[in-house]
Amino acid sequence: MENPLNAPQREKAGSYTFDKYDFQYHWALYRVIDDIAEARNFAIIIEYHEDVIISDSLDAQNARFEFNQIKTTDAVLKASDLINRKKLKNGSSNSILGKLILSSQNDKFDSTRISNINLITVKGFDLKLSDENLGLKLDKIAIGDLSSGEIEKLEKKISEELSISKLPSNIQFIITDLSEKKYSNDVFAEIAKLIERLHPSYPSKPGLIYRLLIDRLHQVGKDTYDYKTWEDLLNNKSLTSETIRNTIDNITLVKTEEEINDIFLQIIIELGYDNSLKQTQPRNIFRRYRQNMIGNSSLDR
Repeated sequence: MENPLNAPQREKAGSYTFDKYDFQYHWALYRVIDDIAEARNFAIIIEYHEDVIISDSLDAQNARFEFNQIKTTDAVLKASDLINRKKLKNGSSNSILGKLILSSQNDKFDSTRISNINLITVKGFDLKLSDENLGLKLDKIAIGDLSSGEIEKLEKKISEELSISKLPSNIQFIITDLSEKKYSNDVFAEIAKLIERLHPSYPSKPGLIYRLLIDRLHQVGKDTYDYKTWEDLLNNKSLTSETIRNTIDNITLVKTEEEINDIFLQIIIELGYDNSLKQTQPRNIFRRYRQNMIGNSSLDR
């Protein structure tokens, strides 16, 4: 049938904006797949100083941080795109590179604990490389990979914008291989492969696990509070390696109803409930307990 609402839409920015932010949530989960497989501890912190921060530890004293700004642009980024500033009524906005540096340069925390400051894009970068890197196709470009002329151009503009003389040496320009349009399919596939790798002999439910983890990232992404303690930050504003592993294990390693009932029957027989009449009451109590647990199950934080 013909669509009764068939007419040009007045506004499509909402869908575009959601897609843009949803991409960065998926990128964050995509980024840590190998860390999960290798049993490394980490925390994904969303929309807190930067688009995505990855902590390489759950211990506040030892943690080092990776700052990631995600750009879903329609074109390859040139040096001029990185340092361009839009004029506003009361001055000028910060450039892409300026925002990247500002997010990690804060008097309130120790910037030496930031291992990398990454600008992530799908389309890539058109930056002039040094002579020794000419002809190379790099998916990760460090400051040292750029030509001296390109560095000088960037530093000149940034010094005018932020009053700093040199670019931080830990900046990286990274091209992600996560699909721009089918990113959810990519992440789903990686989760399925991860579960197969971790628990090859168990039936898996990658769809359920994927949805629980993405929903958790959406939840913490919407949280706008500041947190004074590390524990509160992890509980309310992050998705941790522990939560991801617990979610995978709790869903994948769950026993079948038949196995659970057999184990329960063995236990109550050992307790003296040796005939079906005696077993009726404990079975009913256990059944209600199971139904209550299933009904109230949620993603472990």
